[in-house]
Amino acid sequence: MATRATVGLGLGPGVPRREVSVRVGQYNILAANLANNLKSWFWYGYSGLRPPPATTTATTLATPPPPPPPPPQIYRDDGLDGLRAEVFGTGRSPLLADFWAGVLKKYVKIWSLYFDYELQRPSLYEGEDIEAEIDVAPMPQSLGAAAVKLPLAEMRLAAGPSERLVALLQEALLDFLYRDRLDLAAEGDKDLAHHLFVSPHHKATLNFATWQKVAGPVGLGLLDLPVADWEALEEKRRAIDAEKHAAAAPAAPAPVRDSLSDMRWECIADYNRALRRHLADGADSEEAIRGVLAHKCRRLAELVSFSDADMRDILRIQHESFDWQQRVHGIADEMAKRNCHIWAVAEIDAYEDISGALARNPSTSRLRLVAYKHRKTIRADDGVAIYADVERFDVEGVGFVRFSSAAEYRGLGKGGGGDLGLRVHAGRVEDGIITPETEYERQPIPLEGDEAAPAAAVAEMLTGGAAVAYTYTDNLKPEQGRWFDERVATFAVLKAKVKEREADGPPTRILAVATHLWHTQNNPTNERLRLIEAQQMMRALTHFKEAATAAFGPLHAEIVCGDFNDAPNLAWYEGRCNETDPSSAAAPPTPVYDFMVREQGYLDALGQVEGRRTPTTFTMARSYPIDYIMVRRPDHGASGGGGGSGGGGSFGLAARADDVQRVRLATRCGASGDLELLPYGTSRGAVTGTPMPAVGEQPTVPSDHVPVSATVDIEVPL
Repeated sequence: MATRATVGLGLGPGVPRREVSVRVGQYNILAANLANNLKSWFWYGYSGLRPPPATTTATTLATPPPPPPPPPQIYRDDGLDGLRAEVFGTGRSPLLADFWAGVLKKYVKIWSLYFDYELQRPSLYEGEDIEAEIDVAPMPQSLGAAAVKLPLAEMRLAAGPSERLVALLQEALLDFLYRDRLDLAAEGDKDLAHHLFVSPHHKATLNFATWQKVAGPVGLGLLDLPVADWEALEEKRRAIDAEKHAAAAPAAPAPVRDSLSDMRWECIADYNRALRRHLADGADSEEAIRGVLAHKCRRLAELVSFSDADMRDILRIQHESFDWQQRVHGIADEMAKRNCHIWAVAEIDAYEDISGALARNPSTSRLRLVAYKHRKTIRADDGVAIYADVERFDVEGVGFVRFSSAAEYRGLGKGGGGDLGLRVHAGRVEDGIITPETEYERQPIPLEGDEAAPAAAVAEMLTGGAAVAYTYTDNLKPEQGRWFDERVATFAVLKAKVKEREADGPPTRILAVATHLWHTQNNPTNERLRLIEAQQMMRALTHFKEAATAAFGPLHAEIVCGDFNDAPNLAWYEGRCNETDPSSAAAPPTPVYDFMVREQGYLDALGQVEGRRTPTTFTMARSYPIDYIMVRRPDHGASGGGGGSGGGGSFGLAARADDVQRVRLATRCGASGDLELLPYGTSRGAVTGTPMPAVGEQPTVPSDHVPVSATVDIEVPL
């Protein structure tokens, strides 16, 4: 069990006060659109080829005959286990993961919504009603043999999920090599074969090298292609590029652009025909080429497919852990367990689903979405949100800040035309959804220099129902992304609904903040970007706080919640400092943690006085505490001290953190083949990280983070 930490101090003796307790939670829920980015879908549940059993040799004076070799460990009954071991080795193969993510996902489009494959869908492997056609042919004895086209349902009537995956992969691979026309390429000329097959004499690319390592052994590699043939392919590629650039010329009239587009597709088809001929070993007819490629694509599909045992775990985890309709209910259940009045939610895209699931749960039915902002400047992908108990609070005003840390880090600014000075405009909000910046005409007002807007002007935005929008640049179109981060923080002023007996004092007001800082831990450059984002957040928050006070009255607590993407100190990261114990006070803090706690004086509600802090995100690669609930009084200046996990001062605040769930990863039991839990803190041998299904006594973990929560006690002076 994690140690329960208490931080904060109270008002001085004799000061009349009202004590208010608020339950606060922070949760990165893993957006529905981001779940596919974790790793190739099979990585969760995949065990791979098992190593052969160990053998022992007897050592006696009378040496007996050697024992017979152990039977081979059959992974798939396709005769390819020897080649599979040679290419991928035993166990979980990173090369196979790279092939699925770098080649099958990017080029073959096995998960794209624009194509019919979507091989991660469990329904494709259930029942016998799969409506798909594939090309299947034994290796032709002569190059004139034809491929046979049969309905998959007829061919695989009794097939298990492994064979069905092979059939579906073969179809997708063959389609990829035949995308000669626009009607066969739903994404246009994006990621077609000429983007993958790049001459190594022209340019070394990681994805083609991966293709060579995996597809080469089944005859689909081009390492032996003569230089002259490579140069001929490159010439055809240059012709494609030339037609593309000509069609994109702004001066070209529409009929000319259409004609050039047709010519480009003729060039693409010409390239693909030459490529197919090389891959088919010089077969001399289209029928023969297709037959050879059908056979080779099937062998490649078999090589990179999984056993039925692996497929069962993969599909179970995909359904129970990654399927959004399963996860959304698990997320709502996790939030319900903590009985919070305020929630900060990161990586939320399907907010209608989350809001609906919360409304249907009696424990969370009072929660409403009060401030949601997309992290992009358009209405796409995920963002950060604040939910509040509407029976406990009225929402007086909302706002957000968009960061520009990367632009500041690169030294862009007024000299480069982007400014990067803080400015504000009246944004729009409806039903808690803050409108993306590109959907309305903005009239930004500078907040720095001689033309700086007074706080009263921003207070009028709040009282007028606008979302106060802070940015560091006016260049907010998607194509101007070098000027802004796709990262934001949302603000909400929440006024406690006053009870009769409290009418003699001011209403309690809380300034709630939700954010999600720059990605990737244990990276000094990204740590610097997160620090800049935190600094930019506090500049905007200071101004918003002043305007909110002018508009509504005094604030009594600031609560900043978020996925900061950084551990509290560098000892969590191997090799980053001399101190290796993260619980040691000698461990140097990470930049963003040092800024928030030491410079800004926030109390880290999840900080512990003793013992190792519990991680809040658990994967097979790393486990770090990167989610935070930080509190301070709004009148506390950065120079006031008293932050951290305890200290001096007169804050009138206390925060009591709840225990953080300690997630255990799972492996496959060698005897039964079922999933079983590993000891806490162990990732060696794991076949699934989070999100993960229920295993043993551990319930379903519906995100790659666990929620954190705390009780914040606020002493309001009367």
